[in-house]
Amino acid sequence: RDQYGRDRMEYPFFEDLPFSEYKAVVLRAGGQDQSYSKIRDELATGLLQGMDVNVLTQAYKPYVLYLNGEYWGVYFMKEKRNRFFVAQHEGTENATDLNIIKSEDTAFYGSTQEWRDLMSYVRSHDLNDGAAYAYVDERVDLSSFTDYMICEIYAANSDVWNIQYYKLPGGKWKWIYYDFCWSFGSSGTSTTHITHPTLSIRRLSSKPCSDLFNKLLAVPEWRDAFCRRFAELLKTVYAPERVNAYIDTLYGYVEPEMAREREKFNSATWLGIKQPAINISDYKEFQDQIALVRKFAN
Repeated sequence: RDQYGRDRMEYPFFEDLPFSEYKAVVLRAGGQDQSYSKIRDELATGLLQGMDVNVLTQAYKPYVLYLNGEYWGVYFMKEKRNRFFVAQHEGTENATDLNIIKSEDTAFYGSTQEWRDLMSYVRSHDLNDGAAYAYVDERVDLSSFTDYMICEIYAANSDVWNIQYYKLPGGKWKWIYYDFCWSFGSSGTSTTHITHPTLSIRRLSSKPCSDLFNKLLAVPEWRDAFCRRFAELLKTVYAPERVNAYIDTLYGYVEPEMAREREKFNSATWLGIKQPAINISDYKEFQDQIALVRKFAN
């Protein structure tokens, strides 16, 4: 914050990125996957980093955290999703004149008006008409939308309302890929969701971006391109041997700390307050969840 002095942290936190200063970073404990595998979010997003996939993801690094010398478990330091994050990755210093939308049409930053106007057009036009398709293509980065939907569907993300997309002045709508606590075999519980009907859910009219998805799927050329791209990513980004190797890497980061972390936090009470059952876990649950993530990958 400005009142603390400089309004930027001048440090290259993530060696694989070309940035030497940051407005903010976050420490993420695992979200709703904290008491399960711990790694689902980093697995989903990390698989895309360095690959030819047209969505925005947050870089991360694992840390063991101490607060005033007291052990506080494993966290992943990540880029913070905000307008500065978008502007930085888009190579612009203008972090003011852009729109970021979350969920169906809620403003995360800026205005939803352009998006609402576009969706009104999409709902009232047949995109098999060349002029209508061109109108959408001029406003939506269809490559970004294609890759986003494929990756969400592959990961079986059941938390479909956590969706963000953004538009720079004069640019096209693009997607941010984030929040995968309920993916890779989990829906927030230990119940397996390997057969989760993600494609069907994504097509429901009540879900964000489903109108655009269904309208595009009704265009044979786009649908065929979507299927080909899906097959390509299944053979590259999501090849089982590659996913398992990445699971091994993330497992190696967190496993040495899991018994200690869960002994500290995952008890019936925390600081004298009774915890909900979903928070209570142990080292065996961690191992069981890692096995479930592997089963999903295979």
